[in-house]
Amino acid sequence: MAGTGLSQPPVALLNTMNAATQQYLAPFLGDVVFKPSAAWWGFTREGIFLRGGGALTYPILSTLESSGGPYWGAQLLDTNIEDNVVPATQVWRPYAKPIVIPYTDLMMNRGYGSLDLLQIKYESATLTFLQQISQAMWGISPRNTTLDVDNLVNWVGTQNNTIAGINRSSNAFWNPVAPLSQSGGGALLPATANQVFFSISKGYETPNLLLMSPTSFAAFMNNFTSLNRFDQNLQDKEAVQAGFRLNFYWNTATVLPEAVMPTTQAYFFNTKYIFPTFLESDYFVTEPWTKPTNQRILVSYFYLTWQIMCLSPVYAGANIYNIT
Repeated sequence: MAGTGLSQPPVALLNTMNAATQQYLAPFLGDVVFKPSAAWWGFTREGIFLRGGGALTYPILSTLESSGGPYWGAQLLDTNIEDNVVPATQVWRPYAKPIVIPYTDLMMNRGYGSLDLLQIKYESATLTFLQQISQAMWGISPRNTTLDVDNLVNWVGTQNNTIAGINRSSNAFWNPVAPLSQSGGGALLPATANQVFFSISKGYETPNLLLMSPTSFAAFMNNFTSLNRFDQNLQDKEAVQAGFRLNFYWNTATVLPEAVMPTTQAYFFNTKYIFPTFLESDYFVTEPWTKPTNQRILVSYFYLTWQIMCLSPVYAGANIYNIT
């Protein structure tokens, strides 16, 4: 029966109550779809802004120079010219998210006891847009995958592909460390993690992020529960910490569960060498509301133009797969 949708029980006078009593609208938006991305958080801390330019081009030192070295007396010095720099070129990738509201719905939403329809649609679009660009970081995009940014998997989890205009099949210096399959599968083992960690550690340049799915994160953490120690009778003074109270570190890398990434895999990253770059004039720009011709709707957009740069694939990260 038409009305405000009350239920019996607990309501006894159902028809009367449906005609006379409105439901209470809780003043918040529940969310069961958005997955916050640890990768987006971790990488945007190191992101840079560029003021303009039609593309991203930066020089790459591809080989060490062979000239120079010891000499004696009046020996002629080496003056060979070596052209050992190649350009990496990436194309900007614009992203957009529409916010569309029928004007008639907006009019009927106004009144006593209503929540703001405009705010609800704005928040929904914001969450959706953040998730879409977080998925694009990993190459997990529901559409337009050929127009997406150069993703993390293509940068450090793939060899012999073409990225930033350089063919890795014929330019081995541009390849990342080879992905490692953990023998026997199962939870990520400390020995495997160390092998990959040190394969991309160069002196004091070490990874600062280790990302894996929540399931893999829990399995990896379980390796260390037996290492808990309680000294000076601390267990008698405070509650036992059954897990890791603060951040979980592997060597110098913060270990985080990442909901938006390929499962059964783990990735080490050094965010000094791989990071997002944003076009400053198009960084989360919001367009004013407009009304198209012949349609009584209001339309706005979020815009973001960005790309993922990598200054050195062999320093930037490495992939581990075949884990639980």
